[in-house]
This record gives sequence, C-alpha cells and structure tokens, in this order.
Amino acid sequence: MTSDSDDTSIKLCDFSVSKRFTGHRSLRTGCGSPHYVAPEVLRNDPYGPECDVWSLGVVTYTLLCGYLPFDSADEENDAAIFDAILTARFEFDAPFWDDVSAEAQDFVTRVFVVDQEQRPDAAELLQHAWISSHNNNQVDLTGDLTSSIDRLR
Repeated sequence: MTSDSDDTSIKLCDFSVSKRFTGHRSLRTGCGSPHYVAPEVLRNDPYGPECDVWSLGVVTYTLLCGYLPFDSADEENDAAIFDAILTARFEFDAPFWDDVSAEAQDFVTRVFVVDQEQRPDAAELLQHAWISSHNNNQVDLTGDLTSSIDRLR
C-alpha cells in the first residue's frame, strides 16, 4: 500500500523470479513465493499461464479479506502451506467474509482449482459475473472492507 490513507493505491511486487511465457511451451522451473505458488509448480509438473491465474486468486482473496488463503500458524512451516495449496484447502471465515459478495466468493472458488486443465483462464475470468456485470470496470465491493484494509496494513 502506498500510504496509510483509506484511498491508497496498491502495488504488486516480487517478480524477481518471474518469466515471460511465450508460445505453447510449458515451463518447469520451480519458483514463486510460497503463499502464491500454484499446485502444478509444487508438483514439479509442466505449467503455463494457469499458474498466474492461481496467483491472481491469492491476491484477490487477500485484498478482499486482508489475510492469505493458504497459511500456517507456524511461519517456518512451508510444508503445511504447500499441503493446503495442493488440496486447495481454504475457508471463507466469518466475520472476515461476511460482507464480501457471493459473486466475489464464487470468483475465488473458481480460481482455486487444483487441476490446471480445469482452472479458468484470464479470458474466462473476465466473463465472470463478478467482473463482467459491472459497468465502467467497477467491481462490486459492497460491504464494509475497512477491517480488510486494516489487516492488510
């Protein structure tokens, strides 16, 4: 977050091991931040842009509620985080998700599909009701997200 203001900009970073995906070839390099990595990367399967859709889901989830979907009480235990990722085990915990729309929750659920072949691509996600039903690129963020912003800070 660029400031403490409630109307601040958010910047994504940590692309130090990113790779430009071109063509139809698959990647195999094990990379990514533990909380954001897709199951196929953890399994050392060939992967493509679907892994970025997974990471988008992590960012979306985190922005909506203020905490990560796949985490462990033991910050040193990546194995617990990876197990949750490999099984797409996450929750819409109350009260943090009480004010988040059903459409937004459905968007997140559709992104967190373990089988990369079944996961929607970016073009499909742009057609999702949570995104496409709003004019002027305004996504439905009805509800009080103040507590999410506080947790993000």
